[in-house]
Amino acid sequence: MNVCSELLHSIRRIIKLFEASEQAVCRTYSLSLTEVDVLAFLANNPGLDTATDIVELRMIPKANVSQAVDALIRKELLVRQQDMKDRRRMHLTVTPKAAPIIAELHQVRHTFAAQLLSGFSPQEITVFSSMNERIAANAAAALREMKPIGTDKQ
Repeated sequence: MNVCSELLHSIRRIIKLFEASEQAVCRTYSLSLTEVDVLAFLANNPGLDTATDIVELRMIPKANVSQAVDALIRKELLVRQQDMKDRRRMHLTVTPKAAPIIAELHQVRHTFAAQLLSGFSPQEITVFSSMNERIAANAAAALREMKPIGTDKQ
């Protein structure tokens, strides 16, 4: 297997484990994976509290984020507040009712990370983190350089 195939295979397997890890939380609280992702994002990223932030940083389609936010508001796990300076901008805040879900998600994600990094030394984890940051930066740079589909016309 070549490096590209190995990398893609690893990414898919990691995502599969990650989603399987969160399924118990989804079942316990009757939430979708996207709803769980939105809650976790808001809990883990103070100051990044709009649907746009979630779409851009988590790379989840806008329609999916919108649907998840609406569902979380109906379930009283999120509230939406209008920005005082820009009335078009809405801030999302996790409610106290979501606290047990977020606590469980933190534990699930801690266990997930421990499973992935099992058997690695602290030094190996440091090297991995550095290399992963570089890979992510390279991917982001390549994405910025790519022409969006449909802009090839001259």
